[in-house]
Amino acid sequence: MSNVFKLGMKTSEFWVTVATVTGSLAVTVQPFAPLHPYAQVAAVLTGGLSSAAYAISRAKSKTGQRP
Repeated sequence: MSNVFKLGMKTSEFWVTVATVTGSLAVTVQPFAPLHPYAQVAAVLTGGLSSAAYAISRAKSKTGQRP
């Protein structure tokens, strides 16, 4: 395994996380069509879980573990 790491912004995982969090944020704050409260909760949880998964993945890759 190589000891050369990509910057976070150059990984596909980062961009998937950005897209997921942006979409979740857009769903939760949209003023024009209020959603069912459960949909807003699901959007917030999706964004949070995506961010957590990205952080765990980066930590494991930097310690040399396989994700």
